[in-house]
Amino acid sequence: MVVGAEEQLGRHVIRGIASVPVGTSIKQKLKTEFYEGAENNLPDYKAMETAEKIEKFLGEIVSPNDIVLFLISGGGSALLPAPVHGITLEEKLQVIRLMSTRGADIKQLNTVRIALSRLKGGQLGLKAAPAKAISLIMSDIIGDPLNLIASGPTVRCEESLENPIDILKQLDLLNEIPPYVLEYLKNQSPESLTDSKVEITNVVVGNNQFMLRTLADSFANSGIQSIVATEPVEGDATQVASKYVDFMLGASKLSSSKTSIGGLDSEFSTVHSPTIFIFGGETTVNFPRDINLSVAKGGRNQEMVLAFLKKLLELYKSEKKIPAAKLHFAFFSLGTDGQDGPTDATGALITSEDVPSSSEEIDVVLHEVDSSLKSKNSYGYWSKFNDGANHVKIGKTGNNLMDVQLLYVYV
Repeated sequence: MVVGAEEQLGRHVIRGIASVPVGTSIKQKLKTEFYEGAENNLPDYKAMETAEKIEKFLGEIVSPNDIVLFLISGGGSALLPAPVHGITLEEKLQVIRLMSTRGADIKQLNTVRIALSRLKGGQLGLKAAPAKAISLIMSDIIGDPLNLIASGPTVRCEESLENPIDILKQLDLLNEIPPYVLEYLKNQSPESLTDSKVEITNVVVGNNQFMLRTLADSFANSGIQSIVATEPVEGDATQVASKYVDFMLGASKLSSSKTSIGGLDSEFSTVHSPTIFIFGGETTVNFPRDINLSVAKGGRNQEMVLAFLKKLLELYKSEKKIPAAKLHFAFFSLGTDGQDGPTDATGALITSEDVPSSSEEIDVVLHEVDSSLKSKNSYGYWSKFNDGANHVKIGKTGNNLMDVQLLYVYV
C-alpha cells in the first residue's frame, strides 16, 4: 500500500511513517520510514513504540492545509498497540489470547481491543486535526465494517459497538481476565463518536471478494475454469472442512447429498471438466479448556486442511467407500497475509495423490491426524507430513484480505 501510494503521489509526499510486520521486505527507496513489529501477528513492545512514534508524527501536523493519507490494512490491530493508561500491554494481550482460544471472531476481538486502546476506534484519526485526512482501507472482516477493520483507528461512526463485558460473558471469560481490566471495562463511560475538529474520508479499496475475483481472472487467463463463491465462509474451521469434503463429493457425483457452502450448491455445481472452486472468508479455531498451550501450534487454515483430510480418511475407511481412483482433487486453505496464526506458514494443501490407499496406511495416518487435531498442533503435523511438501510457506505478502480456499476437482 505504501509503495503504491508513493508511486502515485510522487513529489507530493512530504514524509511518512509505517508500522509493518516483522519480516516485511521493502526494496524501493521511499520517503516513508518503516518500523517492524508484531511478530507472529501479536502486539509487542516494538509495535507499541512505533504506535507512539505515529502519535508524535501526527502531533507535529498543525496546518489545516495539510493532507494526511492513512493506509489501513487488516492486521493493523496488532501493529498499533496503545493500551489505555493503567493497563499494560501484557494484560491486554492476555485478554486477546484468552478470547482467541474460546473461538472469538474478529468482530468480538476488535470490539474489546477498541475499548482498551487510546488510538483505536477513531482516536488515531482525531490526532490528524486540523489537517484533512483520507483513509484507504483493506478489509479483513466479513461485511467490511469500517469501524472494526484494524479496530477502526480512523473511523468515528455513530453505530454503537457491542458491550465488551457482554462479549466476555458470552465467551465465559469474566473470571479469567485480569481484575483491573474487567473493572476498567465495567466503568467505561460511552463517549461521543463524532468530532467536528477532524475531516476524514474513509474508503474500502480492497476486500476478500476483490481477491477472489482477481484469482478467477488469473485462472481464466491461463485457460482454467473456475467458479467463485458468492458468500463468505465463516464458522469453526473443523466444521467448515467437513462441508468442503461433502461439497467436493457432490460436485464430483461421488455423493448424492446436497451440500451448500459459500453460496455454492454441490447439486448444481457438478463438474464435467477440471474446475477450481474459489472460496473466501475467515473461520475460527476453538480450544478445549484442558488443552496444553505449550504444544498447540497452528492456525485456522492449517487446521482446516487437516480436518479435511480426517473427514476424507474416515469416509475411505467406512463401509461406503469412495472410489478413490476416480476422484482427483487438490484443496488449499491459505491466509492472504502470508501468515496463518502465530506461525511462519501461510496454510496447507492436500491432494488426491497424498491420500493413502491401503486400510493399514489409512489407520496410521488417521491416528496421527486425529492426535494433531486434538492437541491443536496442525503446524507440527504439516511440518512432518510428506516431508513438509504440503506446508505452504511464502512469507509476508504485504496485504491482509482474510483467507482463501481453493478446491480443484476432476473426475
